[in-house]
Amino acid sequence: MDSLVSKISKELYESYTNDTAAFRSSRNYPPKEVFFELQQLQKIFFPDFFMNHQHISQAHISLELTQFVDHILSSVAGYNDDAFAHQCLMKMLEKLPVIRETLKTDLIAAYAGDPAAPGLALIVRCYPGFQATMIYRVAHVLYECGERWYCRELMESVHSYTAIDIHPGASIKGHFFIDHGVGVVIGETAIIGEWCRIYQSVTLGAMHFQEEGGVLKRGTKRHPTVGDYVTIGTGAKLLGNIVVGSYVRIGANCWINSDVGDNQIVYISEHPTHVMKPCKSCCETKSDEQIIKMISPSPADSISPKSSPLK
Repeated sequence: MDSLVSKISKELYESYTNDTAAFRSSRNYPPKEVFFELQQLQKIFFPDFFMNHQHISQAHISLELTQFVDHILSSVAGYNDDAFAHQCLMKMLEKLPVIRETLKTDLIAAYAGDPAAPGLALIVRCYPGFQATMIYRVAHVLYECGERWYCRELMESVHSYTAIDIHPGASIKGHFFIDHGVGVVIGETAIIGEWCRIYQSVTLGAMHFQEEGGVLKRGTKRHPTVGDYVTIGTGAKLLGNIVVGSYVRIGANCWINSDVGDNQIVYISEHPTHVMKPCKSCCETKSDEQIIKMISPSPADSISPKSSPLK
């Protein structure tokens, strides 16, 4: 185990030192406390943005990685036997350098897909879509090993933090970007190709469930397959085991439960109409002083000395 940690630490550090300027920073960013797994992965994968530069070395990467490995091993073993947990951990360790390179493509996609992004530092440190994707890419390796418990715990933790719900069983290729992110749901059997961009409140979900004795059937392909270079607009719902081709743009709030071919633009043909009428109350305003007079006093302030129950 120690030799593999040392080997992977060396690969990660060499990958970091070979990065182009776009993936580096000369600024000393402060540590960012979130939850342990995300915090450790941030320092392991992108140390420039989460560690003081004096602390960035192979030895420090190895230290952070060792702490992360010990935590993952005990967490997986909490749900599974020790031998299986060790097997999952070894597979995850070997995949970390590849995951880091994939995450760099996700950063490129985020910058290319968001005109409001001034640079990679903000995306790495703040964007919920990237944070959820970082955890997903590690959790997915555990899922591929056959682990079904802790990988879900990982994703539910980041779900509670980002409001993005990605099942670790989903298959998501590189250059993936979730913009804004709140309310995004990606189901267990969803497959997403390269260069896909998803906006808030998008669902890649199931349409119908099969039952066996009153229990929903497991192990069936029930979520969409999405090709390469696909953009899915705000609030769109892609439901069922459908196939969406490559080079497709899906407009906001579309409801799609059938296949979409390549090179298509999909949008709602008839948007809801709206009515406008004069609003007299819209012009009514109040000063700060008027509003302050309307504010009810707190219970403690409203009790006079004479009526106080403490007397």
